[in-house]
Amino acid sequence: MALSDVKVRNAKPREQRYRLADADGLYIEVMPTGRRYWRMRYTYRGKRRWLTVGVYPAMTLAAARRECRERRELLDAGKDPLAERKVSDARTELTFSKVAERWLDAQELGTRTRRDKAARIENHLAPHLGDRPVGELTSPEVLAVLRIMESAGKLEQARKCRQIIEGVCTYAIGEGLLVTNPAVGLSKLIRSPAKSKGHPAAIEADAFAGVLRSIEGYTGTMTVRAAMLFVSLAPVRSAELRCLRWDFYDAETMMFKIPGDLMKGTQGDVPNHLLPVSRQASEVLDAMRPLSGHGVYVFPSPTTPSGSGREKTLSENTINSALNALGFKGLHTCHGFRSSFSTLANEKLNLDPDTIERCLAHLVGTEVSRAYNRGAYIDQMRDVLQRWADYCDVLRSGSNVVLLRSTRGV
Repeated sequence: MALSDVKVRNAKPREQRYRLADADGLYIEVMPTGRRYWRMRYTYRGKRRWLTVGVYPAMTLAAARRECRERRELLDAGKDPLAERKVSDARTELTFSKVAERWLDAQELGTRTRRDKAARIENHLAPHLGDRPVGELTSPEVLAVLRIMESAGKLEQARKCRQIIEGVCTYAIGEGLLVTNPAVGLSKLIRSPAKSKGHPAAIEADAFAGVLRSIEGYTGTMTVRAAMLFVSLAPVRSAELRCLRWDFYDAETMMFKIPGDLMKGTQGDVPNHLLPVSRQASEVLDAMRPLSGHGVYVFPSPTTPSGSGREKTLSENTINSALNALGFKGLHTCHGFRSSFSTLANEKLNLDPDTIERCLAHLVGTEVSRAYNRGAYIDQMRDVLQRWADYCDVLRSGSNVVLLRSTRGV
Protein backbone atom coordinates (compact mmCIF):
# COMPACT_ATOMS: atom_id res chain seq x y z
CA MET A 1 0.00 0.00 0.00
CA ALA A 2 1.41 3.38 -1.02
CA LEU A 3 2.39 5.92 1.62
CA SER A 4 0.39 9.00 2.47
CA ASP A 5 1.50 12.32 3.97
CA VAL A 6 -0.27 11.42 7.21
CA LYS A 7 1.38 8.02 7.46
CA VAL A 8 4.84 9.48 6.89
CA ARG A 9 4.23 12.28 9.40
CA ASN A 10 3.02 9.83 12.07
CA ALA A 11 5.88 7.35 11.63
CA LYS A 12 7.42 7.16 15.14
CA PRO A 13 10.96 6.02 16.02
CA ARG A 14 11.54 2.53 17.40
CA GLU A 15 14.49 0.83 19.06
CA GLN A 16 15.67 -0.36 15.65
CA ARG A 17 15.46 1.51 12.37
CA TYR A 18 12.68 0.40 10.03
CA ARG A 19 11.34 1.24 6.57
CA LEU A 20 7.88 1.88 5.18
CA ALA A 21 7.42 1.15 1.47
CA ASP A 22 5.78 3.45 -1.05
CA ALA A 23 6.00 2.49 -4.75
CA ASP A 24 8.71 2.09 -7.43
CA GLY A 25 11.24 1.10 -4.77
CA LEU A 26 10.78 4.27 -2.66
CA TYR A 27 10.91 3.92 1.16
CA ILE A 28 10.80 6.16 4.17
CA GLU A 29 13.46 4.99 6.63
CA VAL A 30 12.87 5.94 10.28
CA MET A 31 15.89 6.02 12.58
CA PRO A 32 15.86 5.45 16.37
CA THR A 33 16.80 9.12 16.73
CA GLY A 34 13.63 10.18 14.94
CA ARG A 35 15.40 11.25 11.75
CA ARG A 36 13.63 10.12 8.57
CA TYR A 37 15.27 9.53 5.20
CA TRP A 38 13.88 8.82 1.75
CA ARG A 39 15.62 5.75 0.31
CA MET A 40 15.32 4.16 -3.12
CA ARG A 41 15.96 0.47 -3.68
CA TYR A 42 16.94 -0.67 -7.16
CA THR A 43 18.82 -3.42 -8.96
CA TYR A 44 21.69 -2.64 -11.32
CA ARG A 45 23.49 -5.38 -13.22
CA GLY A 46 22.10 -8.02 -10.89
CA LYS A 47 23.10 -6.24 -7.68
CA ARG A 48 20.61 -4.69 -5.25
CA ARG A 49 21.51 -1.20 -4.12
CA TRP A 50 20.17 1.59 -1.92
CA LEU A 51 20.27 5.29 -2.79
CA THR A 52 19.45 8.12 -0.38
CA VAL A 53 17.00 10.42 -2.14
CA GLY A 54 16.47 13.07 0.53
CA VAL A 55 15.58 13.92 4.11
CA TYR A 56 12.05 14.28 5.48
CA PRO A 57 10.40 16.76 6.07
CA ALA A 58 12.74 18.96 3.98
CA MET A 59 11.75 16.75 1.03
CA THR A 60 8.04 16.03 0.87
CA LEU A 61 6.50 12.76 -0.26
CA ALA A 62 5.58 14.25 -3.65
CA ALA A 63 9.13 15.57 -4.17
CA ALA A 64 10.62 12.21 -3.16
CA ARG A 65 8.41 10.45 -5.70
CA ARG A 66 9.53 12.85 -8.47
CA GLU A 67 13.18 12.29 -7.54
CA CYS A 68 12.65 8.54 -7.52
CA ARG A 69 11.06 8.65 -10.99
CA GLU A 70 14.05 10.64 -12.34
CA ARG A 71 16.43 8.05 -10.91
CA ARG A 72 14.37 5.28 -12.47
CA GLU A 73 14.69 7.00 -15.85
CA LEU A 74 18.47 6.89 -15.48
CA LEU A 75 18.20 3.19 -14.69
CA ASP A 76 16.03 2.62 -17.77
CA ALA A 77 18.75 4.37 -19.82
CA GLY A 78 21.30 1.84 -18.56
CA LYS A 79 22.94 4.18 -16.02
CA ASP A 80 23.60 3.53 -12.37
CA PRO A 81 21.74 6.23 -10.33
CA LEU A 82 24.30 6.00 -7.51
CA ALA A 83 27.26 6.51 -9.86
CA GLU A 84 25.49 9.43 -11.52
CA ARG A 85 24.90 10.97 -8.09
CA LYS A 86 28.63 10.77 -7.34
CA VAL A 87 29.44 12.53 -10.62
CA SER A 88 26.89 15.23 -9.82
CA ASP A 89 28.31 15.68 -6.33
CA ALA A 90 31.83 16.00 -7.76
CA ARG A 91 30.62 18.74 -10.09
CA THR A 92 29.00 20.54 -7.18
CA GLU A 93 32.26 20.45 -5.24
CA LEU A 94 34.15 22.08 -8.13
CA THR A 95 33.56 25.72 -7.29
CA PHE A 96 34.40 28.68 -9.47
CA SER A 97 37.52 29.40 -7.40
CA LYS A 98 38.81 25.83 -7.74
CA VAL A 99 38.21 25.73 -11.50
CA ALA A 100 39.72 29.21 -11.89
CA GLU A 101 42.87 27.94 -10.17
CA ARG A 102 43.05 25.00 -12.59
CA TRP A 103 42.43 27.35 -15.52
CA LEU A 104 45.31 29.60 -14.46
CA ASP A 105 47.63 26.60 -14.10
CA ALA A 106 46.73 25.49 -17.63
CA GLN A 107 47.62 28.88 -19.16
CA GLU A 108 51.03 29.79 -20.55
CA LEU A 109 51.29 33.25 -18.98
CA GLY A 110 54.09 35.56 -18.00
CA THR A 111 54.62 36.14 -14.29
CA ARG A 112 53.11 39.61 -14.35
CA THR A 113 50.03 38.57 -16.36
CA ARG A 114 49.42 35.55 -14.14
CA ARG A 115 49.71 37.67 -11.01
CA ASP A 116 47.28 40.28 -12.36
CA LYS A 117 44.68 37.68 -13.32
CA ALA A 118 45.02 35.89 -9.97
CA ALA A 119 44.58 39.21 -8.16
CA ARG A 120 41.40 40.01 -10.10
CA ILE A 121 39.98 36.58 -9.30
CA GLU A 122 40.84 36.89 -5.61
CA ASN A 123 39.78 40.51 -5.11
CA HIS A 124 36.82 40.95 -7.47
CA LEU A 125 35.36 37.56 -8.41
CA ALA A 126 35.96 35.13 -5.54
CA PRO A 127 33.99 37.19 -2.97
CA HIS A 128 30.87 36.80 -5.15
CA LEU A 129 31.36 33.64 -7.22
CA GLY A 130 34.15 31.75 -5.47
CA ASP A 131 32.02 29.20 -3.59
CA ARG A 132 29.48 28.71 -6.37
CA PRO A 133 29.60 25.36 -8.21
CA VAL A 134 30.89 26.33 -11.63
CA GLY A 135 28.29 24.13 -13.30
CA GLU A 136 25.48 26.19 -11.76
CA LEU A 137 26.66 29.63 -12.83
CA THR A 138 24.12 31.67 -14.77
CA SER A 139 24.42 34.72 -16.97
CA PRO A 140 22.26 36.90 -14.66
CA GLU A 141 24.50 36.29 -11.62
CA VAL A 142 27.68 36.86 -13.63
CA LEU A 143 26.18 40.09 -14.96
CA ALA A 144 25.25 41.15 -11.42
CA VAL A 145 28.90 40.84 -10.36
CA LEU A 146 30.05 42.87 -13.36
CA ARG A 147 27.41 45.51 -12.58
CA ILE A 148 29.00 46.04 -9.15
CA MET A 149 32.24 47.10 -10.84
CA GLU A 150 30.39 49.08 -13.49
CA SER A 151 28.41 51.07 -10.90
CA ALA A 152 31.70 51.90 -9.13
CA GLY A 153 33.07 53.31 -12.38
CA LYS A 154 35.57 50.46 -12.76
CA LEU A 155 34.72 49.79 -16.39
CA GLU A 156 38.13 48.43 -17.38
CA GLN A 157 38.09 46.13 -14.36
CA ALA A 158 34.64 44.86 -15.36
CA ARG A 159 35.82 44.25 -18.92
CA LYS A 160 38.87 42.25 -17.82
CA CYS A 161 36.92 40.28 -15.20
CA ARG A 162 34.32 39.29 -17.78
CA GLN A 163 37.12 37.97 -19.98
CA ILE A 164 38.47 35.95 -17.05
CA ILE A 165 35.05 34.46 -16.26
CA GLU A 166 34.59 33.55 -19.93
CA GLY A 167 38.01 31.87 -19.96
CA VAL A 168 37.32 29.90 -16.77
CA CYS A 169 33.92 28.77 -18.04
CA THR A 170 35.33 27.77 -21.44
CA TYR A 171 37.83 25.60 -19.55
CA ALA A 172 34.96 24.17 -17.47
CA ILE A 173 33.05 23.27 -20.64
CA GLY A 174 36.08 21.39 -21.91
CA GLU A 175 36.21 19.48 -18.61
CA GLY A 176 32.55 18.52 -18.88
CA LEU A 177 31.54 20.68 -15.91
CA LEU A 178 29.41 23.18 -17.81
CA VAL A 179 27.22 23.12 -20.90
CA THR A 180 27.03 26.78 -21.94
CA ASN A 181 29.24 29.75 -21.12
CA PRO A 182 27.34 32.29 -18.95
CA ALA A 183 29.82 35.11 -19.70
CA VAL A 184 29.49 35.02 -23.49
CA GLY A 185 27.60 38.02 -24.87
CA LEU A 186 27.66 40.01 -21.63
CA SER A 187 30.19 42.51 -22.99
CA LYS A 188 27.31 44.19 -24.82
CA LEU A 189 25.37 44.64 -21.58
CA ILE A 190 28.00 46.61 -19.65
CA ARG A 191 29.44 49.98 -20.50
CA SER A 192 32.76 49.95 -22.30
CA PRO A 193 35.67 51.98 -20.93
CA ALA A 194 36.42 55.12 -22.90
CA LYS A 195 39.25 54.78 -25.36
CA SER A 196 42.48 55.90 -23.80
CA LYS A 197 43.68 59.36 -24.73
CA GLY A 198 47.05 58.80 -23.12
CA HIS A 199 48.11 59.22 -19.51
CA PRO A 200 47.59 62.75 -18.12
CA ALA A 201 50.91 64.20 -17.04
CA ALA A 202 52.33 67.43 -15.69
CA ILE A 203 54.98 68.21 -18.31
CA GLU A 204 55.47 71.90 -17.55
CA ALA A 205 58.06 72.72 -14.89
CA ASP A 206 55.67 74.79 -12.77
CA ALA A 207 52.94 72.16 -12.95
CA PHE A 208 55.32 69.35 -12.04
CA ALA A 209 56.70 71.43 -9.17
CA GLY A 210 53.14 71.61 -7.82
CA VAL A 211 52.86 67.82 -7.98
CA LEU A 212 56.12 67.39 -6.08
CA ARG A 213 55.11 69.85 -3.35
CA SER A 214 51.73 68.18 -2.93
CA ILE A 215 53.36 64.76 -2.53
CA GLU A 216 55.65 66.24 0.12
CA GLY A 217 52.56 67.28 2.09
CA TYR A 218 50.57 64.07 1.52
CA THR A 219 48.96 62.95 4.80
CA GLY A 220 47.90 59.44 3.80
CA THR A 221 49.89 56.29 4.56
CA MET A 222 53.66 56.53 4.55
CA THR A 223 53.90 53.65 2.06
CA VAL A 224 51.81 55.46 -0.55
CA ARG A 225 53.65 58.74 0.04
CA ALA A 226 57.01 56.98 -0.29
CA ALA A 227 55.90 55.21 -3.47
CA MET A 228 54.93 58.56 -5.04
CA LEU A 229 58.24 60.11 -3.99
CA PHE A 230 60.16 57.16 -5.43
CA VAL A 231 58.39 57.10 -8.80
CA SER A 232 58.91 60.85 -9.15
CA LEU A 233 62.66 60.14 -8.95
CA ALA A 234 62.90 56.75 -10.67
CA PRO A 235 60.66 56.59 -13.78
CA VAL A 236 59.43 52.99 -13.49
CA ARG A 237 56.07 51.86 -14.79
CA SER A 238 53.15 51.53 -12.41
CA ALA A 239 53.23 47.70 -12.37
CA GLU A 240 56.99 47.70 -11.78
CA LEU A 241 56.61 50.19 -8.91
CA ARG A 242 53.93 48.08 -7.23
CA CYS A 243 55.90 44.85 -7.62
CA LEU A 244 59.34 46.11 -6.60
CA ARG A 245 60.87 43.60 -4.22
CA TRP A 246 63.68 44.05 -1.74
CA ASP A 247 65.58 41.16 -3.30
CA PHE A 248 65.72 43.14 -6.57
CA TYR A 249 67.74 45.86 -4.86
CA ASP A 250 71.46 46.05 -4.11
CA ALA A 251 71.92 48.78 -1.50
CA GLU A 252 75.71 48.76 -1.92
CA THR A 253 75.57 49.66 -5.61
CA MET A 254 72.24 51.52 -5.29
CA MET A 255 70.84 49.48 -8.18
CA PHE A 256 67.63 47.63 -8.95
CA LYS A 257 67.70 44.54 -11.13
CA ILE A 258 64.09 44.24 -12.31
CA PRO A 259 63.29 40.82 -13.87
CA GLY A 260 62.39 40.89 -17.53
CA ASP A 261 59.04 39.18 -16.97
CA LEU A 262 57.85 42.26 -15.07
CA MET A 263 58.54 44.57 -17.95
CA LYS A 264 55.76 45.81 -20.22
CA GLY A 265 54.76 43.61 -23.13
CA THR A 266 57.53 41.09 -22.64
CA GLN A 267 57.29 37.46 -23.64
CA GLY A 268 59.80 34.68 -23.13
CA ASP A 269 63.45 35.29 -22.29
CA VAL A 270 63.84 39.04 -21.70
CA PRO A 271 66.95 40.60 -20.09
CA ASN A 272 66.65 42.18 -16.68
CA HIS A 273 66.31 45.95 -16.48
CA LEU A 274 69.17 47.47 -14.50
CA LEU A 275 68.08 50.70 -12.86
CA PRO A 276 70.53 52.75 -10.78
CA VAL A 277 68.87 55.06 -8.28
CA SER A 278 69.79 58.54 -7.14
CA ARG A 279 70.84 59.53 -3.66
CA GLN A 280 67.36 60.93 -3.00
CA ALA A 281 65.64 57.74 -4.21
CA SER A 282 67.98 55.71 -2.01
CA GLU A 283 66.90 57.82 0.97
CA VAL A 284 63.27 56.96 0.23
CA LEU A 285 64.21 53.27 0.28
CA ASP A 286 66.10 53.72 3.54
CA ALA A 287 62.96 55.27 5.07
CA MET A 288 60.85 52.31 3.92
CA ARG A 289 63.23 49.61 5.13
CA PRO A 290 62.04 49.66 8.80
CA LEU A 291 58.45 49.37 7.57
CA SER A 292 58.74 46.74 4.85
CA GLY A 293 62.35 45.53 4.78
CA HIS A 294 61.41 42.34 6.63
CA GLY A 295 58.86 41.49 3.97
CA VAL A 296 58.83 40.90 0.22
CA TYR A 297 57.68 44.13 -1.39
CA VAL A 298 59.26 47.56 -1.05
CA PHE A 299 55.86 49.24 -1.21
CA PRO A 300 53.35 46.61 0.06
CA SER A 301 49.64 47.20 0.38
CA PRO A 302 48.89 49.01 3.66
CA THR A 303 45.97 46.60 4.17
CA THR A 304 48.19 43.51 4.58
CA PRO A 305 50.97 43.12 7.17
CA SER A 306 54.45 43.19 5.65
CA GLY A 307 56.36 39.96 6.25
CA SER A 308 53.20 38.09 7.27
CA GLY A 309 53.26 35.74 4.30
CA ARG A 310 49.94 37.27 3.23
CA GLU A 311 51.23 40.64 2.03
CA LYS A 312 50.01 41.95 -1.30
CA THR A 313 51.25 44.60 -3.68
CA LEU A 314 49.66 48.03 -3.81
CA SER A 315 46.52 47.89 -5.93
CA GLU A 316 46.82 49.23 -9.47
CA ASN A 317 44.69 52.27 -8.58
CA THR A 318 46.31 53.26 -5.28
CA ILE A 319 48.77 55.85 -6.59
CA ASN A 320 46.25 57.37 -8.99
CA SER A 321 43.68 57.60 -6.20
CA ALA A 322 46.22 59.41 -4.01
CA LEU A 323 47.03 61.83 -6.83
CA ASN A 324 43.30 62.41 -7.36
CA ALA A 325 42.92 63.17 -3.65
CA LEU A 326 45.72 65.73 -3.97
CA GLY A 327 43.73 67.50 -6.68
CA PHE A 328 45.39 66.12 -9.83
CA LYS A 329 42.50 64.08 -11.23
CA GLY A 330 42.70 64.29 -15.02
CA LEU A 331 45.97 66.25 -14.73
CA HIS A 332 48.58 63.74 -13.60
CA THR A 333 48.79 59.97 -13.08
CA CYS A 334 51.30 57.43 -11.86
CA HIS A 335 52.35 56.73 -15.44
CA GLY A 336 52.53 60.48 -15.97
CA PHE A 337 55.75 60.64 -13.93
CA ARG A 338 57.47 58.94 -16.86
CA SER A 339 56.21 61.61 -19.25
CA SER A 340 57.28 64.36 -16.85
CA PHE A 341 60.77 62.89 -16.64
CA SER A 342 61.07 62.37 -20.40
CA THR A 343 59.83 65.86 -21.30
CA LEU A 344 61.61 67.92 -18.67
CA ALA A 345 64.87 65.96 -18.79
CA ASN A 346 64.99 66.55 -22.53
CA GLU A 347 63.70 70.11 -22.76
CA LYS A 348 64.82 71.71 -19.49
CA LEU A 349 67.95 69.78 -18.55
CA ASN A 350 69.11 69.07 -22.11
CA LEU A 351 70.18 65.55 -21.09
CA ASP A 352 71.17 62.81 -23.53
CA PRO A 353 68.00 61.50 -25.24
CA ASP A 354 69.25 57.91 -25.60
CA THR A 355 70.15 57.74 -21.92
CA ILE A 356 66.72 59.10 -21.00
CA GLU A 357 65.16 56.34 -23.09
CA ARG A 358 67.28 53.73 -21.34
CA CYS A 359 66.17 55.05 -17.95
CA LEU A 360 62.60 54.49 -19.17
CA ALA A 361 63.51 50.89 -20.11
CA HIS A 362 63.01 51.64 -23.81
CA LEU A 363 65.24 49.77 -26.24
CA VAL A 364 67.92 51.90 -27.87
CA GLY A 365 70.37 50.77 -30.55
CA THR A 366 70.99 47.23 -31.76
CA GLU A 367 70.95 44.15 -29.60
CA VAL A 368 74.72 43.79 -29.99
CA SER A 369 75.46 47.41 -29.04
CA ARG A 370 73.12 47.20 -26.05
CA ALA A 371 74.96 44.16 -24.68
CA TYR A 372 78.46 45.45 -25.46
CA ASN A 373 78.02 48.87 -23.84
CA ARG A 374 75.86 47.86 -20.91
CA GLY A 375 78.36 48.91 -18.22
CA ALA A 376 78.92 52.33 -19.75
CA TYR A 377 75.20 52.88 -20.09
CA ILE A 378 74.68 52.25 -16.37
CA ASP A 379 77.08 55.04 -15.47
CA GLN A 380 75.31 57.40 -17.85
CA MET A 381 71.89 56.42 -16.45
CA ARG A 382 73.11 56.96 -12.91
CA ASP A 383 74.32 60.44 -13.84
CA VAL A 384 71.06 61.35 -15.59
CA LEU A 385 68.88 60.13 -12.73
CA GLN A 386 70.98 61.97 -10.15
CA ARG A 387 70.69 65.19 -12.14
CA TRP A 388 66.97 64.60 -12.42
CA ALA A 389 66.62 64.08 -8.66
CA ASP A 390 68.59 67.28 -7.99
CA TYR A 391 66.31 69.12 -10.41
CA CYS A 392 63.26 67.79 -8.57
CA ASP A 393 64.70 69.20 -5.32
CA VAL A 394 65.02 72.60 -6.97
CA LEU A 395 61.47 72.47 -8.31
CA ARG A 396 60.08 71.36 -4.96
CA SER A 397 61.82 74.15 -3.07
CA GLY A 398 60.54 76.79 -5.47
CA SER A 399 64.04 78.18 -6.05
CA ASN A 400 65.10 79.66 -9.33
CA VAL A 401 65.83 76.76 -11.63
CA VAL A 402 69.43 76.54 -12.80
CA LEU A 403 69.89 74.23 -15.74
CA LEU A 404 72.47 71.57 -15.04
CA ARG A 405 75.31 70.70 -17.34
CA SER A 406 74.20 68.82 -20.45
CA THR A 407 75.10 65.19 -20.92
CA ARG A 408 74.20 65.15 -24.63
CA GLY A 409 76.73 63.20 -26.58
CA VAL A 410 78.30 61.64 -23.48
